[in-house]
Amino acid sequence: MYKFLSENIISKINFNKTIILVQYGYTNGQIITEVLEKMNDDSLLFVFETDNKKVTDLLQLQDKRLRIYDADAYSAKSILEKQGYLGKVDCIISTVGFSFFDSRKTRRIVFKSYALLKEGGMLFTNKYSLLIYYTIKHRFIETKIKFKPISFSLIFIIKGIK
Repeated sequence: MYKFLSENIISKINFNKTIILVQYGYTNGQIITEVLEKMNDDSLLFVFETDNKKVTDLLQLQDKRLRIYDADAYSAKSILEKQGYLGKVDCIISTVGFSFFDSRKTRRIVFKSYALLKEGGMLFTNKYSLLIYYTIKHRFIETKIKFKPISFSLIFIIKGIK
């Protein structure tokens, strides 16, 4: 499954320039590790995670390009706006389970994410349901979807472009 995520998310990011990335959620750290390996020295990766153990794991990475926040995706816009990054983010990768939020909170996270992105910026999320797709499609100029059968289910990668 990780190869599918890598091919359809990380391979779509242009690492040949200085970029600003945001990740909602940590998962197992493979995406973060690969992103850090590919980023240049002037790029930044902001990670928002609420699980204390995962935050502690992230702090072990000790990379000057990595900014870790013990905060959720809903808080990302206000935190980054205070630091001058509103409308300057190249890419957001979301691994949070939107199905755990009510539809209003999900919509607000997607709209706040849109505000963080610069023109042409991308939002990626990987899910086992298409529910979030319609929220992204409603807000973003262009949306794309890929899927892969996994066991008795499908995993979807949804991409929104501002």
